[in-house]
Amino acid sequence: MKKIQRIAPEMKVLWRISVDEQKKEENIISFADKFGDAMNSHQEIEQKFQALYDQGYRIHGIHFHAGSGHDGTSNFQDYLRTARKCMFTAKQIGHPMEILDVGGGFAGNQIGNNIAESLKYTKNDSLKCKFIAEPGRFITSRPFAMCVRVIGKRQISKNHVALYINDGIYHAFNKVSTDGVSLNGKRLFFNDQDSAATETEIDQPNKLPEVQATIYGHTCDGLDIVAKNVTLPSHIEIGDWMCFGGMGAYTHSLISQFNNMESCTKIYVLDQANASSSNSLSSQEVSCNESEKNGSSFDLDGLEQNEQIMDYGELASEYVQVPPLYDHGITV
Repeated sequence: MKKIQRIAPEMKVLWRISVDEQKKEENIISFADKFGDAMNSHQEIEQKFQALYDQGYRIHGIHFHAGSGHDGTSNFQDYLRTARKCMFTAKQIGHPMEILDVGGGFAGNQIGNNIAESLKYTKNDSLKCKFIAEPGRFITSRPFAMCVRVIGKRQISKNHVALYINDGIYHAFNKVSTDGVSLNGKRLFFNDQDSAATETEIDQPNKLPEVQATIYGHTCDGLDIVAKNVTLPSHIEIGDWMCFGGMGAYTHSLISQFNNMESCTKIYVLDQANASSSNSLSSQEVSCNESEKNGSSFDLDGLEQNEQIMDYGELASEYVQVPPLYDHGITV
């Protein structure tokens, strides 16, 4: 605060509070310990803002962040109430309190009712404050899908195979190791062509023959495992493509060059109107992507085997759909 007052005294400052995350949701990256004031009681709030006012500081708003990857379904309203309590108290002391920043980290696949309810405060709000948010993850997650290729296959037992893909946890799938994101034990495809299929649709019986699989990344590390004991079409083969949706946030930006392996060497931008949705896995007698060669927006099989692609649009509509993982969905 002293630096800001000395260098840019005209700057409007928001005071960041640390929200209670005792009921925090699974797979959320918490910021509570690293950033912000705890503000555990009304007395503490009053003393803090009174001290700031007496030192000549004027706080123009409150900021909180519910954690990266949250959907607002648990205790977002509690965070909002704490923030507004701070604003009311600080305004009575003399701070302007013009802005409430509800942070970011919103999951790309949904936003819970608690966040929608919080927006009602923007109408007829007695504080007359401006509400702002930082929905970077929400905006960028869903538009991008990442297509990786099966570069190896090994039969483990009669009903279990090992598949090796040209990406992994040191690259775009880093969330598996850093955030606890997991596909383990899940059925990774369904027949419905609608990428927004519900859990009920996902659980419907599928006519395709199935196999249990473990999906490995392409590095030498034995821990480079994308998913264990997942269910896939039994006729998936080397050269087939797996397309993971929701890969626009904190994936490619966090890759390493471990083992001198590159990730996502090409990015294609697709117009939704030009994306084909025909012939999804129409034959059980050929490998998974053979039926997609005709009518495809571009030729996947024309790419080198060590290339991955990021696509924008509805490329995934050409493949059998799979339920979302965190922000991710996968198609095969």
